[in-house]
Amino acid sequence: MLQNSWRILALSLSIGLGAAPSSAQELEEQGHKLAQQWCSGCHLVEAGQETGGDAAPPFMAVAQDPALTPERLTQWLSDPHPPMPNLSLANEEIAALVAYIGSLRTE
Repeated sequence: MLQNSWRILALSLSIGLGAAPSSAQELEEQGHKLAQQWCSGCHLVEAGQETGGDAAPPFMAVAQDPALTPERLTQWLSDPHPPMPNLSLANEEIAALVAYIGSLRTE
């Protein structure tokens, strides 16, 4: 149930921001690709990933943290604080990353 609320919020954010994914699954896939490209140097972004920094939390842990709601993640990715670099992500990219992280949540 909670995972569905992540999907719904991320999809509605992306639609409201002008992105046009045809499904929540496509948005999650886009987020996965972005995570591999931009985040995997510091974070473990998927199961089986062998490299990533020790200082940044794995995406799987981020997804399980009840304090890190989709809204909070959106705010954080919009204006990160050191040591995380500001990647100047577009709103659509942020929505996709939030959707991907939400897809990693287990209930």
